[in-house]
Amino acid sequence: MSNDELLDTFIVEFDELVAGIEKQLQNAKDGKETNVHEIFRAFHTFKGNAALFDFNDFVEFSKKYTEHFRPKQNEKKLSLEDIKLVEKLIQDLKGYRE
Repeated sequence: MSNDELLDTFIVEFDELVAGIEKQLQNAKDGKETNVHEIFRAFHTFKGNAALFDFNDFVEFSKKYTEHFRPKQNEKKLSLEDIKLVEKLIQDLKGYRE
């Protein structure tokens, strides 16, 4: 697989992971059960994938939120603080995407 193909795969997976985080955020806002583990796994995956490309700033960003959500990953609800955090993180992620 060429570097361009790998980068295309990175971008497709990135978009899928962001969509998953957005779905969990909407569940939280609607008062539905939220899969916090999915949010944790998304940041963990971002971290690993970004490391493959030496996107070091994105690795550190992802690492911070992997650690934030690690102890909460078995929870079924997001706190109001975490809802606000995830809203901001989605905007930050979209900024990285550009």
